[in-house]
Amino acid sequence: MKKIGIVSSGSSETDAQIVLNEGMEKEVKVEDLVLIDNQAGNKILAVCRKGIGTNDNIKTSTFSPGVAYARNGRKPSNAKEFYGFSLLVIGDVSGGLRQN
Repeated sequence: MKKIGIVSSGSSETDAQIVLNEGMEKEVKVEDLVLIDNQAGNKILAVCRKGIGTNDNIKTSTFSPGVAYARNGRKPSNAKEFYGFSLLVIGDVSGGLRQN
């Protein structure tokens, strides 16, 4: 088993958001099963549902230097870029399958 990322804010008992470790966006796929080591000490089973990529330098809602680079066919900075996944929580699997 390998660590693919970390649970981020906006997560709840029914869904979770994760930020993928660098390079994991090439490996993690929709419908992959993941095991979350919960802070409470239990293990949560979840399924990957929606991948996301974010780069604050090229948000289309506002003009920025990154947007100007993209318009001219050049590559904007990837300093604020990350990839993540939305997870659907299946349940607590610490001692059988139970509701989280």
